[in-house]
Amino acid sequence: MSESNRIADLVQITNRLSDLLERESEFLHTRKLAEMETVREDKFALSAAYETHVRALRSQPEMLASATPELRRQLKAAFDRFEAVLGQNERGLRAAKEASDRVLQAIAGEVDRQRRENLAYSANGHASASHMPGSRPPVSVAVDERF
Repeated sequence: MSESNRIADLVQITNRLSDLLERESEFLHTRKLAEMETVREDKFALSAAYETHVRALRSQPEMLASATPELRRQLKAAFDRFEAVLGQNERGLRAAKEASDRVLQAIAGEVDRQRRENLAYSANGHASASHMPGSRPPVSVAVDERF
């Protein structure tokens, strides 16, 4: 494969990865989290191809030096767009994680509150779970934290 073709491939891979990250960000923004799974495999494959091409470019700087000005301009534009989209995607993922953490904290707080309400004092003065008629059973919660 010629050096120009490798750079053109990197431009194409970078643009496809940017497109995919924009879709993922849109799924996140519209809370279509199940849809994010549809892009996961492509994201991993494109990320691996991107990394391979960038490593080759870094190890062979003459490849970029021999590229046409137009191809270098396209590569720079693709990198600039990718950097912007990546930042947007990261902010969206971070916001979703923080929201998820707040929900988990609220759930844990409510579970703790309900457990405290179910405590009664025994004859020796120790707090224990109430086994009186009408007392609520302990609360059990399981949460999946995957994105």
